[in-house]
Amino acid sequence: MRITKLEFENLNSLKGKWSIDFTHPDYAKNHDIFVIHGPTGSGKTTLLDAITLALYGRTPRLEAINNGEGGNEIMTRGTGFCRASVTYSCKKGLFLSEFEQRRAGGKAQGNLQKTSFKITKIDGEKSDLGELFSSQEEVVASGSGGINFEKETQKIIQLDYKQFCRSIMLAQGEFSAFLESNARERAEILEKLTGTERYRAIGKKIAEKFSEIKKNFQFAKSQKEEIESLILSGEDEKKAAESEVQIEKSLSESEKNLSRLEKELSFFEEIEKLKKEGENISSGLTESDKKLSLAQENAASLKDELEGQQKDFENQQILWKKVRELDVKITSAQKTFTESENRKNSASNALSESEKKIAFLEEKISGLEKSLSEVEKYLSENENDAKISEAAAKIAALKNSFNQAKDSAASFQRQKTFLEEELSKVSLQKEEGALELEKIDETIKSFVASDALFIAKILQTQLKDGNPCPVCGSLYHSGENCDGGENPAETQEILGSEKALQIARESSNLTKKREEISSKINALGEKITSLEAEIKNAGENHSSQKENCQKILDEINETLSIWQKIATEENFESVLAELRLRFQAWNQKTEQQKNFNTEKSARIAEKNAVQENLASQKENLEKAAAEFEGEKNLLQKLLDERTALFGSKNVDQEESQKNQKILALRKNFERAEKDQNEAKEEKAALLAKKSQLEQLLSEKEAELANLLEKSDSKNLINKEEILAKRNELLLEKKDLNEKLIDLKTRLQANEQNKERAKKILADCQKLQEEYGTWEQMNKWAGTREGADLSVFVQSLAFNSLLALANKNLFGITKRYRVLQKEAASLEFEIQDIYFEKPRSVSNLSGGEKFLVSLSFALAISEFASRNVRVDSLFLDEGFGTLSGELLTEAINALKNLQKQGKMLGIITHVQDVINEIEQKIEVKPLALGHSVLIGSGIKS
Repeated sequence: MRITKLEFENLNSLKGKWSIDFTHPDYAKNHDIFVIHGPTGSGKTTLLDAITLALYGRTPRLEAINNGEGGNEIMTRGTGFCRASVTYSCKKGLFLSEFEQRRAGGKAQGNLQKTSFKITKIDGEKSDLGELFSSQEEVVASGSGGINFEKETQKIIQLDYKQFCRSIMLAQGEFSAFLESNARERAEILEKLTGTERYRAIGKKIAEKFSEIKKNFQFAKSQKEEIESLILSGEDEKKAAESEVQIEKSLSESEKNLSRLEKELSFFEEIEKLKKEGENISSGLTESDKKLSLAQENAASLKDELEGQQKDFENQQILWKKVRELDVKITSAQKTFTESENRKNSASNALSESEKKIAFLEEKISGLEKSLSEVEKYLSENENDAKISEAAAKIAALKNSFNQAKDSAASFQRQKTFLEEELSKVSLQKEEGALELEKIDETIKSFVASDALFIAKILQTQLKDGNPCPVCGSLYHSGENCDGGENPAETQEILGSEKALQIARESSNLTKKREEISSKINALGEKITSLEAEIKNAGENHSSQKENCQKILDEINETLSIWQKIATEENFESVLAELRLRFQAWNQKTEQQKNFNTEKSARIAEKNAVQENLASQKENLEKAAAEFEGEKNLLQKLLDERTALFGSKNVDQEESQKNQKILALRKNFERAEKDQNEAKEEKAALLAKKSQLEQLLSEKEAELANLLEKSDSKNLINKEEILAKRNELLLEKKDLNEKLIDLKTRLQANEQNKERAKKILADCQKLQEEYGTWEQMNKWAGTREGADLSVFVQSLAFNSLLALANKNLFGITKRYRVLQKEAASLEFEIQDIYFEKPRSVSNLSGGEKFLVSLSFALAISEFASRNVRVDSLFLDEGFGTLSGELLTEAINALKNLQKQGKMLGIITHVQDVINEIEQKIEVKPLALGHSVLIGSGIKS
């Protein structure tokens, strides 16, 4: 996989569009090794960020380019868009991989939109400079989301993100530390470089699992010992079972005695209840006598009051009749009074409205006369505005002509500009053709000069009369016949030689190419003449249309002179708009004049009609006022008579209240009679119940005496002694129940403990076997961090890595070879052909350590990419300790990588390294935290 071109926009400090073409000849010229240099923080590593961003949508410094609120840390601040694209070749062909992300509206403050990607396969032919001059493109993948992007790239180049980073970024600095570390430290470094951290994690998981199993096993053992201590012996279990039977027998006997005592107690309680009920009945009879006496007194009182109210009601009926007759007369008089009052008010309101309307119309007529005077004054002062409509139509037509002339002038100007640009291009092509023709002539001269005599002899045999010489162009050669005839055999030998054939072919090709270029130059000369004529014609047409524009503008200003306006190309529309407004105002004033006259006439007619009706309205008001006074006096006389007879009281209301009072008294009297009857019935019921209760009590006392005589309680003379005996038996029963429950619980727990003991024993045996297995695995894993397992695994990986490192070391220098001290270890030494015995790593010089660490770095790059060849590599620093001869030796070693077809970019700010390497990409800081790129193949 080889990167041929890198393009990006708005990444970190590198604002704007940038392109780096790695196929530029300067890179191959300088051994395909270049340095990326600039001050710390200027943006050197951004080039690597752009590559991984274009391929995987992520960078070594950012796990993922965030969407939404998370932000985009790689997008240049103050911009609303970033992108990166890489053109690369691999086994599957030539591909273009693109990544981009935008903010809403392309604004720096807009919300981040989703990232998008596209991978395009490019099939095409290349020029001698490596540039595609014809291609076909096929989009193989596109969409949004970093995970999908990474998967699609992995399908093409067969490397995931981590493998790609390990392959393209030479870890020389890591291997410098690797050389001077112990076995465990080397294992940690190899883990990071080979991506085999999982084995250390496996070792750690083994230690954690062993700790967990050990803890579980110890817990199971303690549980087994604990449960075994809780299980009863056989003899204790037998005694507990016998005690259970004895307690259950005692409980049965207690239940029988308690049942008998409960029955006896129920008789005592029932007799007490009957006695209590008899006392309640006696108390009820006393209360019933009181209630009956009170009810009889209340009924007699209510009867007397009811008879008095009924007699008073009959006396009031005569007065109420007289008052009702008077109320009918008053109602009729009030109606007549209200109607006369309404007629009087209506006549008064009509007269007032007419007087107001006359005043309003006089004011309105005065206002219309004033407005009419102002409008007529405006029309007189601006009488020329009536002509604006006609003038506007004329100006609009002239404006269209002006615009057409202006557009024609602009069109001719654009045509002239285009032709001038075309003339410049054609002239440049002609100059380039002339230069190429000079180069061919120089080549011919050089070619002829190198084998002049040999070529001359060949040409002499091919010269013909009348045709120019291909060397000097002459039509005559005086020595041709003489020289050709002196030695015909030698001439034939020259013509038949391989060298002659080669010279003939080259001569023919150069001559043919010269003729083609000469023909092309002549054609370009004719085209230049034609273009110059067209440019002249376009210029004349442009001038003509400009003059026409001015004539039209003069005619427009002549039309506008009546209004003292001058139109220019800039204010033309505003002048025309102002005239339209003036004409609109003129029309409005004319319409207002017409409307004011019409309204004035209507208002005068309306005023005259109202004045004619005013006299009859005054006469109606006087008549209505006289009728109103007569009706008012009659009504007042009737009201005074009623007040003297009954005041302001309402007859119906007084009669209703009287009726309600009589009804209430009648209802109360009926309720009192009912209460009297109920009291009599209640007393009779209580007397009957008392007799029945006395008989039942006598029967129960006889039955209790008979029961006590037959039972074991005959010596107990009262309820308290029987109750005490029952409570004694209840306590005894409770004690027996508690003992029985405790015994059953112990026996049940014993059975459960037996079952648990069986299960715990089985679990303990199983955990013991598992403990043994994980104990052995823990010994293999070593420390709690899994370091020993990691060292073992890395020693196996180290064998493969060592073979690759030696291959790369041999490609750089044949002097050294790395040897593993022992199988399955990370210890090694250096074989040097200048020494008999292997050398320790600690005895290597700085330059030698660099060569060894570089070979390991190249090896890890191959190891990470497996079967994928990666020909674009980058080295970040690593030269800090090298200088002078050692630095030169290291640079020469890196230049040898070109023999393997690899390109190497070194990122550094060390000046000695920058001076040693001719091909450079400079990252130069500017103001505001931005930087620019300078170097071969770079465009912005």
